[in-house]
Amino acid sequence: MTASSTVPHQRRPERTVRVAAGVGAAAIVTAFAVTPALSTSGPTLCPMRLITGLPCPGCGLTRSWTAAAHGHVADAFSYNLFGPISLIAVAAFVIAVAVLQVRHRPMTAVIRVLRHPVVIALVAIWVLYGIARVVDQLTGTGIFPDVA
Repeated sequence: MTASSTVPHQRRPERTVRVAAGVGAAAIVTAFAVTPALSTSGPTLCPMRLITGLPCPGCGLTRSWTAAAHGHVADAFSYNLFGPISLIAVAAFVIAVAVLQVRHRPMTAVIRVLRHPVVIALVAIWVLYGIARVVDQLTGTGIFPDVA
């Protein structure tokens, strides 16, 4: 195996980070472009909700991001507790990647942050929150609002 044959494999995480930042930037622009009224009146797009009738961890994120982008913070948290948090995190991620890209720096710092135990723990808490929402809906306790 030559050194040149390993270069594409080594660059794959950086390319993935750039693509993820592009998707994140597009999602942020969409959150600002779509009105809160439009985001709450559209069809249900979540495959899990469509198939099972139960929310996934991401259910309500679109409405949450749109509400947060338009200054409706209380509504944003009611749609998905992690909505405003994830919007800020994605914005920081996009900015960090853009700065590194403009300065022609490697994405290693961003990749290191994404692999940090705190980030992994936050993702685990988000998934547990999603599971709690499903359990809440199944048991009918009403702790979490239904964001269908």
